[in-house]
Amino acid sequence: MGSTNGTYVNHQRITEAQELKEFDTVNLGRTELKVKRNDSVEVDLSSTKTQMLDMTKELEITSMAFRLEPELRSLLKHRSVIPHYQSIIDITTSEIVGYEVLGRIPEESSLPKNPAELFKIASYLNLSTELSDLFRLEGASIWPTMTGSPLLFLNTHPSEISRIDELEKSLINLRETVPEASIVIEVHERAVPSVAELRRLRHILTDLEMKLAYDDFGVGQTRLVELAKTPPDYLKFDISIIRNIHLAPKSLHQMVLTFVKASHDLGIATLAEGVSQKGERDKCREIGFQYAQGFLFCRPTAGCNL
Repeated sequence: MGSTNGTYVNHQRITEAQELKEFDTVNLGRTELKVKRNDSVEVDLSSTKTQMLDMTKELEITSMAFRLEPELRSLLKHRSVIPHYQSIIDITTSEIVGYEVLGRIPEESSLPKNPAELFKIASYLNLSTELSDLFRLEGASIWPTMTGSPLLFLNTHPSEISRIDELEKSLINLRETVPEASIVIEVHERAVPSVAELRRLRHILTDLEMKLAYDDFGVGQTRLVELAKTPPDYLKFDISIIRNIHLAPKSLHQMVLTFVKASHDLGIATLAEGVSQKGERDKCREIGFQYAQGFLFCRPTAGCNL
């Protein structure tokens, strides 16, 4: 406390002991430190090489996150994102019924262009919800200029589901921004902590006249209990299931057919993700999918090109 230059927490000079929280900034003279919680156990000198490599990678990502923090905060402040849109088509008629909004940033930015890497950086800085919210708002903003009142499929970040109150505020703001837009909110199946949380989200969306989509179905833990107890409006089958489905064994076709039929019995529309070949499209039609998206129909494009 007796430093001539002062000790600062979050750029405010402190004069007495202060508890530090994760992501706080501490300045000691010209040295700036970031507080990051380490939830791992104590380092064991007998750790395996794999564990040590994982720790090294974690440190590299953390270092990159703190280095890129000013640019990420600037991007959020100036709303410097360029949403892209991938068409969703009726698999029977090939007509466009909507678009999935995909988050993209300017090419000249030093931030990672891969959305997964970008959100990993944002998560380290506790900014993933702000970034997700920005992508939704900017992506939906052009809806009034679109023809045909298309559906807009907007993504959520897994961290938002555990902060349902904040997500609700974000969605209310979204609805006030585009009151007439036809919106579908996508939730990753592994992001849902419980049936109760999913049910609460469902009520929020219903009140806001928004639909619910279960994304990447079939990856990891397939949540059939949630699917039956709180059916979404749309079920998006993951690309890993759709890729080369026309070449897959009949046992896989039968399994997918069972899920598709069960979904339709529950009143859930089914969508095949990542369709890139005519053979995949034809097999998905045969199985009974209602909608599809993928490079066969359209690559993601910036809004100004729609």
